[in-house]
Amino acid sequence: MGMFDSIFLFGADAARARCAAGHAVGGELQTKDFDCVMAHYYVFEGRLYRSGRYDEREERVPSLEGGNLVLTRREMLTAVDITVEAAAYTHCKECDPVMYESVHSECVDHRYVWCEWNLIFERGRLTRVEPVRVETRESLRERMLRDGVGVLPDDDRLAKKHLRQLREGR
Repeated sequence: MGMFDSIFLFGADAARARCAAGHAVGGELQTKDFDCVMAHYYVFEGRLYRSGRYDEREERVPSLEGGNLVLTRREMLTAVDITVEAAAYTHCKECDPVMYESVHSECVDHRYVWCEWNLIFERGRLTRVEPVRVETRESLRERMLRDGVGVLPDDDRLAKKHLRQLREGR
């Protein structure tokens, strides 16, 4: 896999990166077109910012909520004035994944639909979001079947159980 950086899109910018079913998936994207040092970049109101390395620019503000300590992190981010076309990608966790029989074990596994865009930044402004590969659940299923993967039907008992466990966070 190698190293990558994360890009987080907020607000209306997050809605610009959508899966084929229309879900906004711009909450966290990965890219290898920046520094590839596990840095965090944020797009807010169309502007690109880079997070520091958790140094003196970050402060934690403690408060109590319902008997629990809450640490709110306040961090100063730096505007980044670059012009670049960055390939950014993720998968949609809102769409139901395709269930299949795992080759390496006797169990059910899953694969989410893949989404990839080119994010075009001009002098640090996100000017365009161009879809490169935004697959549908059906196209993923068809590709997996062509590749010889043992895809399970959606109404399969084990597939339904696995999906239920995913939704419950297990």
